[in-house]
Amino acid sequence: MRNRTNLLNDKEMRNSLMIFFIALCVIACEEKEISLYPSIEESVSIDIKTSSFEESATINGFDINESVNDVVEGDGKIERIIIEGIWFELTPKSTNTAKSIVLNFDIKSWANDSYLSILKNYQFDIKPGKVVFIKELQIDGANELRRQINAIVKGVSGGDMKFEVEGEVSPVQSVVDVELEVFISGTVIYKGTI
Repeated sequence: MRNRTNLLNDKEMRNSLMIFFIALCVIACEEKEISLYPSIEESVSIDIKTSSFEESATINGFDINESVNDVVEGDGKIERIIIEGIWFELTPKSTNTAKSIVLNFDIKSWANDSYLSILKNYQFDIKPGKVVFIKELQIDGANELRRQINAIVKGVSGGDMKFEVEGEVSPVQSVVDVELEVFISGTVIYKGTI
């Protein structure tokens, strides 16, 4: 009689444990929504070789999509991208004797093909390294940059981002030979499930 009671208790205990493990598995396997915040960075290079210059550059929309696809995995939804930074990397070549640059940096609007200023009459010294500008950003151009990147990463547009850089270097008679690389970085706000 005693063994039979122990066997029943053991059986009940096993059944209880089995139900507990099944419930635990169901809870663990339930899909959960998560937010991910991967970063992307794109750049474009511009060579400046005349004292009074006007150059154009393009960041391909496909390249931006590829950058996003490299950091986003699985089935999910890209909600938007937040622009974290925009800066120049300046590389003077050995023949450069110019001391400073005053430039305008514009983005071509998709709405009407006009150019909107991101930087206007921005002056900086020609020396190797990073040139950061935050307070100097122009609202209309910065907003257009944000709109275009968001349209590309959400798949609303596959267009390219077109920029124009124009300005002057000083002293005017100096030899100018620099590479100006424009960097744009951002964080992708992405919702997925696990």
